[in-house]
Amino acid sequence: MEAYDSVCADFAAQGHLLFPPEACSYRVKITGKFIAFDALAKAVRTNFFPLPPNWTVVKLENYNSSADDFDHVVYLSGLYFQDETPEQITAKIAEEKASLAELGFDSQTQLIFWEQWAREVVSKRGEYKNKFLPKSAEGYLENLEQAFTDYQVVPLSAIGLENANGMVEFGGSFTPSGKGFAVLFHLIISGDLVPEALARYEAMAAYCLNKS
Repeated sequence: MEAYDSVCADFAAQGHLLFPPEACSYRVKITGKFIAFDALAKAVRTNFFPLPPNWTVVKLENYNSSADDFDHVVYLSGLYFQDETPEQITAKIAEEKASLAELGFDSQTQLIFWEQWAREVVSKRGEYKNKFLPKSAEGYLENLEQAFTDYQVVPLSAIGLENANGMVEFGGSFTPSGKGFAVLFHLIISGDLVPEALARYEAMAAYCLNKS
């Protein structure tokens, strides 16, 4: 436990390395619901990794679009599918779009469908044998991302499984790992920064584990 606590303390101290080096130059607001957003809010609240000065995390119930003056507004969607029919999937997508419009999100809002993506990643692990996959093709992540082309969708579906698997906590959890958060933070700035995010995370993890 002492060794574990030491690694956790090192991780918290080096958590700023999860962000791209130019992160401080951007004003970023992140909101959302369910697993990914809740994990992020808790990590920020407990100072597990501190946000850059101009980044903020806001609960969805406190989100106010009228006062926005940010370079990036990010919505971590809780939308996912499993047992729905194609008709039910279409209805849930329409409901999510109506919710986004009601909240005042516009075409520049970045959408991240972490919940559906993480379920598809975990389903590919041998012990889960496709357990969490949608029964209808319309519910798969690529189709979900294509259904929201009116927004700036962050294309998680483009991330290869080798990297994706390490971005989600092991076991049956859909929670982002430290590597997962590193990639999300880099993707918010630019879709070209995934290799940098992975390299920065690996360097930080090696330091925390005294392997560097």
